[in-house]
Amino acid sequence: MPKTVNKGIGLDVIRDYLQIELINTYAMGDEENDKDLLLHAGVKITLEQANPLIKEISDYITPSNDHDGVSYAINNIIK
Repeated sequence: MPKTVNKGIGLDVIRDYLQIELINTYAMGDEENDKDLLLHAGVKITLEQANPLIKEISDYITPSNDHDGVSYAINNIIK
């Protein structure tokens, strides 16, 4: 994949197309391949089992996948 292509740039393109302000964007990830996505989001969410480097850049850490971390994020952070 070209170095100029990543999840963060994809989020930027969608955000620009839909005219959404950065502060109103949320991203959730748990591994290093999600780093650019999180850095391009207004609110950064990770799961408890996330890579420690990803946890460091996060605004919120939810319970793990085994404990409904995505559902927790939707119901308690995003909603």
